[in-house]
Amino acid sequence: MVLSSNIRHCFTLIAAFCLSGCLAATPPSGPQVDRYPVLGGSVVVEGPAGFCIDRSATRNGAGGAFVLLASCASVRRNDDAPRPVAPALISVTVTAPGPNDPPVFDQMSRLDAYFRSQVGRAALSQDGDSTDVQIADSGPRSDVFTLHARVAAKGRPEGTGADQWRAVFNVGDRLISAAVMETADRPVSNALGQSMLMELVARTRAASPVAPQ
Repeated sequence: MVLSSNIRHCFTLIAAFCLSGCLAATPPSGPQVDRYPVLGGSVVVEGPAGFCIDRSATRNGAGGAFVLLASCASVRRNDDAPRPVAPALISVTVTAPGPNDPPVFDQMSRLDAYFRSQVGRAALSQDGDSTDVQIADSGPRSDVFTLHARVAAKGRPEGTGADQWRAVFNVGDRLISAAVMETADRPVSNALGQSMLMELVARTRAASPVAPQ
């Protein structure tokens, strides 16, 4: 399966950060914000309404960035803070372009084939076991590739539920992979999961400066 090395790297970053326990509850450090600039400000991550960025679980380096978002009430440890329409965790990875990497729009069919393959499903599992993952739906939404996956308990971060909604898209020449994950105790409908995912895409694009394609 020929796929952009940068897209594969995005999911390697997700697995590395998740395996390090970044999705576990951690005490916040520093001010909590609703927007977070990464990679020199070329991308500004902004979540759906009611989500705040947990800076204690967020990493931003020269090679890429990982941003975690959760309910503002949870992140701020304040019951009066805003809450999203449904409880969920959102992770976002951002990487700089690799050499000769085509835009996501030009890789839609390869992305679909990849994530339905054994190797692609393994990339979506925290323990690298492709049998953990079932693809419920996948395909393009304009220039955004989206998929809906169901992941077995041993293949997903602790505290999250089976259903995940993921998007792969570009902001300028940056590659972004985002995941909306339901919590273990509060299932999220497919329509709502997709809606939160696409709201993240729209808000992040609107908040980010225009970068060269």
